[in-house]
Amino acid sequence: MAEPERRRTCCGGDCPSCLGAEAEAAAPSGGRLVGWAAVAFLMPLGLAIAGAALGGASATGRFLGAAGGLTAGLAAAGVAGRFAAAKADKESR
Repeated sequence: MAEPERRRTCCGGDCPSCLGAEAEAAAPSGGRLVGWAAVAFLMPLGLAIAGAALGGASATGRFLGAAGGLTAGLAAAGVAGRFAAAKADKESR
């Protein structure tokens, strides 16, 4: 029997060592953490800057371009986050 399974059978999975092991396995670390942080925070910023640059010379165009880019970046980061959570959930099973 594997170590995590044995712990669950003897304590029901409620002891701190079992709960900590499950949380540690599900959390991204190292390069994956840096990558997903960049996706979540830098992609919306980059798309907002790109939208402002493509918005034209007028202040209204730049504002609408930045707002559109930021909205697209936030939506894309949300989709990427859901994808990462689903992938991590599948890997932990």
